[in-house]
Amino acid sequence: MASAEYGHDPGNEPGRVAGYRVLRRLGEDVPAVRYLAGSPGGAQVVMTVIREAYAGQPAFRAAFTRDMATVRGLYHRLVVPVLAADCSDSGTWLATPYLPVPTLAEALEEHGRLPRRSVQLLGALLAEALEAVHATGLVHGNLTPGQVLLTPDGPRLAGLGTAPALAAVAPCRETGSPGFLAPEQEAGGSAGAGPAGDIFSLGCVLALAASGRPPFGGGSVEQVLHRTEHAPADLADVPRILLEVVEACLSRDVDTRPTATDLWRELGPVEEPGSGWLPEPVSRMVAERRAAGDHPPAVGRARHARSPAAAPPAPSRRRILGITGAAGMLAVGGGVTAWALSRPGADSVPAGPGQRYFLGLHADLTGPLARYGRAQERGATLAVAEFAHAGDLPYEVVLRVLDDGGDPARAAGIAEELAADSSVLAVIGPTSDEAARAAAGVYEAHALPWLPLSPGEFLAEADPAEHRSLLPARPPAGQQGQAICRHLEEELQAGRIGLVDDRTAGTYSWEVTRALTATLDRGRTQLVPRVVPHGTEDFGPVVRHFLDEEVDAVVYGGGLPGAAGLAGSLHEAGFTGPRCAADAALRPEFLERAGVAADGWLFTAPFTDPVHEVRAAGFGSVFRSRFGEAAEPYAVEAYDAARLLARTVRKMHGVGVPSRPEAARRLRGVRYRGVAGELVLAGDAGDARDGLYLYRVEQGVFRYRGPAPAGER
Repeated sequence: MASAEYGHDPGNEPGRVAGYRVLRRLGEDVPAVRYLAGSPGGAQVVMTVIREAYAGQPAFRAAFTRDMATVRGLYHRLVVPVLAADCSDSGTWLATPYLPVPTLAEALEEHGRLPRRSVQLLGALLAEALEAVHATGLVHGNLTPGQVLLTPDGPRLAGLGTAPALAAVAPCRETGSPGFLAPEQEAGGSAGAGPAGDIFSLGCVLALAASGRPPFGGGSVEQVLHRTEHAPADLADVPRILLEVVEACLSRDVDTRPTATDLWRELGPVEEPGSGWLPEPVSRMVAERRAAGDHPPAVGRARHARSPAAAPPAPSRRRILGITGAAGMLAVGGGVTAWALSRPGADSVPAGPGQRYFLGLHADLTGPLARYGRAQERGATLAVAEFAHAGDLPYEVVLRVLDDGGDPARAAGIAEELAADSSVLAVIGPTSDEAARAAAGVYEAHALPWLPLSPGEFLAEADPAEHRSLLPARPPAGQQGQAICRHLEEELQAGRIGLVDDRTAGTYSWEVTRALTATLDRGRTQLVPRVVPHGTEDFGPVVRHFLDEEVDAVVYGGGLPGAAGLAGSLHEAGFTGPRCAADAALRPEFLERAGVAADGWLFTAPFTDPVHEVRAAGFGSVFRSRFGEAAEPYAVEAYDAARLLARTVRKMHGVGVPSRPEAARRLRGVRYRGVAGELVLAGDAGDARDGLYLYRVEQGVFRYRGPAPAGER
């Protein structure tokens, strides 16, 4: 790309930045210019282009490249992600989602200070976002009200990724925001930037939000910085209930400031933000801005994804299933009987003439979750083969299967390969949470609809407002908490439940445990909750607490490592009551790690067992006849998803040339009665499928126990 493309004269805007078409300028500051741009797939993004005066310095380039490599793995529902980024001779830039909502700075300027409840929610959720950032070893470095976006269901932290790199080449007073910078940042530049600096900045933001005045006043940069280092903060109008917390954040002694985790515990857990978390005038401002599509000029600095212009990494396995025998494609057309699918030679069904459309299957076929990936591949294969046998439609739907091998880096490359193929209308997958996190930015940048079936933790943390192409094809994590609650209430009748919210599993664990708490009949059953910090390995203290409280059952909200550790501690303590967890812990490795302590554990799961479930028995029979073995988890669910996608193509054909936006529009919210129950692709909110099932460990094996009790919708 020519360097002229980065010219910053307002009268000479670039036509493109990398592969993104510039629509208009959003704003600028000393280090960067921000544009509203369109991605190659048609999605609108905010492009932040770093000025050459900074981007050309080796120290900046090294720091930016290092931080982007780390940010690449950061995915959190409260942090605005980076869809793509690059630091090369052709320019330094990053792309973040276009969120048509106001910033906190705009809301305060127009409507004044926020009520206490709104500030408390704001502080708790921003602390949660910073906790996720700091856990990666990163810092934000420039947290201001302009970096906080206000959405109907809570704040979003923007601006992650470039402040530490800028601090490496310029004084913070030049590139940062005086009045919100910690004293040590001004004094020490990049050496002074740390997690405690973010806490100081958060304290300034909360003081402004609560009082309507910046804690260190206005005036020149020098005056504000001098007050920050030497004068007491103006906290006269900060509500008393928040005053102690804000004062602690603004301590000039770095060692006495709370951590993000400390703040979250002090200010939360609070109720989940709903449409009423902001005062009515600000809520109306948010709604009007979203309706008008007018994005505030917020600097985007978040996680790194590969540039769409860069070549994707070579995946471990790349292939197109060949059931038709024509160009290695698998064609689909209309309905068919089970005998046609199971009979010999089913792989050579004739393809229909005419137009050809593609469905992608992004799966782990050779890595840690190959069992689930192959099941999804085979389930989708049966669906497309079933349609192909009709042979009476004037088009083909082709299933293109790509394997990421369980490698997140390859997953991003796979996503780019599928997204670059304009004939691919939608994608089923990926298989793992890590792959979904790596691929999310690519699919969103290209507006490619994607239907993940198995990544539960990713779906729990994904913000629908930031993932407009994401169509969850499984129940939300909270529904599993409801189902566990119903099961225990039926089994225990009354009693005490020990509940473990493991912060290692982040939003997923929080949603499972929160839903159980909200569903529980407190008149019949008492709750003994425990929140354990990220990375907890020793669950002995938790178990001793539960035994002291005489709990009758234990529910764990997290994933595999913690579930195995908790199982071992409960077993050592001789606890034999009901022990329950959700599907993030339902892995064969749980049996290996927990050993004999695994027996008796009960899990909820979003996949059925066609061998033992009556309504899916026909599918199970066909699957075994076709592939010579019993169906693995997610085979039925992939079959239903592929059927739904093929049916959608059928409805789109003849109306015009099918497109990704049209496919997403038709798929979002559609209800489809499949083998495993009703499938609902919930683009904004709600349940994705009405099928949840129970599995219990018996003699070292997960045994199917039937449909889970229905929770509240």
